[in-house]
Amino acid sequence: GKGMEGRNGGPPGDLYLQISIKDHSFFSREGDDLIVEKEINFSDAVIGTTVEVPTLEGKKIVKVPPGTQSHTKMRLKGLGVPHFQGEGRGDEYVKVIIKVPKKLTEKSRKLIEELAQEGI
Repeated sequence: GKGMEGRNGGPPGDLYLQISIKDHSFFSREGDDLIVEKEINFSDAVIGTTVEVPTLEGKKIVKVPPGTQSHTKMRLKGLGVPHFQGEGRGDEYVKVIIKVPKKLTEKSRKLIEELAQEGI
């Protein structure tokens, strides 16, 4: 009933809106949960590290434990999108992506070969 008036003084029609949502540059969404991908080096995945990640409330520091595998999701409880109806919010997940170098120096190659001989 919020559209244009009908012909010859008839009742108004319905108003339809078409909404398009653009992709965000670093957040993706699954329901009320947010996903952000964070790349780390192989060495950081092996020995552990801390990373800074964006959230809707600003940047947060997240601890990446030693031995983290690529595509592991770490949960930041309550940092997602507010629920449409009701209280609370979704979660934010940090998806760890391990970078594999495309080029190695001779020294790096030797070190990786030594690790391979150790079974790592």
